[in-house]
Amino acid sequence: MLRETIPSSSLVRSTRQLPRQRGGRRRGLDRALDLNSLNSELLLYGVLFLLSIGMHFWQLGHMAMAHDESVVSYMSWKFFTGRGGFVCAGTPDATGAVAHPGHSDSYCYDPVYHGPTQYFLQFASFFLFGVSDVSARLPMALAGIALIPMCWLMRPLVGKRTALLSAVLLTCSPSLFYYSRYARHDALMVVWALFLVVGLFRWLQSGRTGELVLAAAGLSLAWATHELVFILGFTVFTFLAYRVLWEYRRNWFYGAVGVAAIIGLAVTIGTIIVSPVNGAADGALYKHLQTVLGPALLLGGGLLCLLLSPSWERTPVVLNRLGATWASRGNVDRERPRSVRGALPQAFWWAAATFLIIFTLLFTNFFTYPTGFLDGWYRGLQYWLTQHDYARGGQPWFYYFMLLPIYELLALVFTLGGVVALVLKAAYGALTRPAKHDGEPPLDGEGTAGEQLGSEEQSGHAVVYEDGIPIHPQHVVEGLFIPFTLYWGVLSFIAYSWAGEKMPWLLIHIATPLT
Repeated sequence: MLRETIPSSSLVRSTRQLPRQRGGRRRGLDRALDLNSLNSELLLYGVLFLLSIGMHFWQLGHMAMAHDESVVSYMSWKFFTGRGGFVCAGTPDATGAVAHPGHSDSYCYDPVYHGPTQYFLQFASFFLFGVSDVSARLPMALAGIALIPMCWLMRPLVGKRTALLSAVLLTCSPSLFYYSRYARHDALMVVWALFLVVGLFRWLQSGRTGELVLAAAGLSLAWATHELVFILGFTVFTFLAYRVLWEYRRNWFYGAVGVAAIIGLAVTIGTIIVSPVNGAADGALYKHLQTVLGPALLLGGGLLCLLLSPSWERTPVVLNRLGATWASRGNVDRERPRSVRGALPQAFWWAAATFLIIFTLLFTNFFTYPTGFLDGWYRGLQYWLTQHDYARGGQPWFYYFMLLPIYELLALVFTLGGVVALVLKAAYGALTRPAKHDGEPPLDGEGTAGEQLGSEEQSGHAVVYEDGIPIHPQHVVEGLFIPFTLYWGVLSFIAYSWAGEKMPWLLIHIATPLT
């Protein structure tokens, strides 16, 4: 009787609302097109995206191929046409110095020509659009265009205005624009690096599994693209290690930074002392300094963290996220039986699976070259270290000091302005931070991690919890992400200046974090 009193139109409306009620909101094709969500920000991104498409595709095949472009594109063409003649890692003549007959009928990984990602992408481009200079450069052009969506993903980390300004600067960057129309691995590496960095920091903010999967995909794709992944990985994970130490025990952090600085200074001074007296004349002193100064400065990277630490947000972001994620694993519940799956959090399993699937498929050429799985772990690093002393190009140690102001003046000016802003913020925070009196709970970031977690609400930076998972406000993660970009830019500058091979295309890996 009750159903008969309800009009049929109401039943239809309530039935149509079922997907919204079950899922909280409609998804995919169930959602109506809402033009009210169109705002000035979306319009600006849309205009910038279309502009980037036009810039990257305009006369893409007009210029002749450079040497490196022709080498990698020729290999992709052989892969596409099944010509064979590939040299695999570990074969006696896989040096790249002389012509060699080849040992495989299909593509196999050889670190002399970097990772497999570019060859698979060019293979796909040749298959879809035919063989041409344009299709050979197409994957890199798409990588340059993808910088716009990556800046959109940075919005929760730096704010809407900063992300939009970053998109404008990355689009207008002379070196990034040129080398994203250039058939080399570097433009791809920039996008994978942003996958890793943006995904990792978004995961620190929200704890969503998808963000960590994005970071794992970025790391795996970067590993399968170029040996520069080792510089990138060193930069990201040393920063997080210093940050964890700073959050857990502040005095341990200062001790570790002091030890690193002393070791770096001792190595540098020792090298100068033991070098020959006439070293300055014959270049011996420079060669010795070139050998040890880079690692010494990288070892002293904690000094930069020490200088940045006054501007850091004092909420223990990394420890909060690691603790919440670790507590979500299945084996925590004593009433449930122990399992292999429950030994690690679900987010870690998904991230590991993403990394291994991408890594395995690319390095083994989709299981046609199983040895590639082992080669991929160490052959690239082994080859890269041997090329350090070879110093291909013969550029001086101040090479990037010359290139940055010429080609990336905007990035350099904005970086210097950002450094001034960080210094002023740190000074203002030190002056306005209230003094701690006896008997009061510790301020944010002081004492042990447990004390920090218990004092979040009293510090004014309370963390919001959703289903027991901490969600850090934007200003908290922004206070960590922006100092990281400076750390990333400075360590990249040091690492690429120290590396024996200095080339103009490597400038984009310094310009990206600075921008």
